[in-house]
Amino acid sequence: MSAVHWGTFDKPMDFHEVLSIGENAMTRRGMKIWDTASDGDYIVIGSMGDLVVQVTTVPQGGSPTWVAVTAFSTDSAEAEQARNDIRTTIVNTVNFD
Repeated sequence: MSAVHWGTFDKPMDFHEVLSIGENAMTRRGMKIWDTASDGDYIVIGSMGDLVVQVTTVPQGGSPTWVAVTAFSTDSAEAEQARNDIRTTIVNTVNFD
């Protein structure tokens, strides 16, 4: 059976930065990046085996940026864990000026 887990939140950060954090979190998990943070759109997609994770951002005219982290897998627990890990990394990252 296939599973999907997602979560949405607002992040007081530029959407480019959010995407970069998401891409880095995926890379640290050993995922292959299919759609990078630097290609000019609003998503990052990575995969590893049966797991696919997508970070989607929607700029809100400044700050905050609306963010969705979605994970798909044939293993529901794997999808949930990946979604939680990547979402937590984005939520907990703070910019220092």
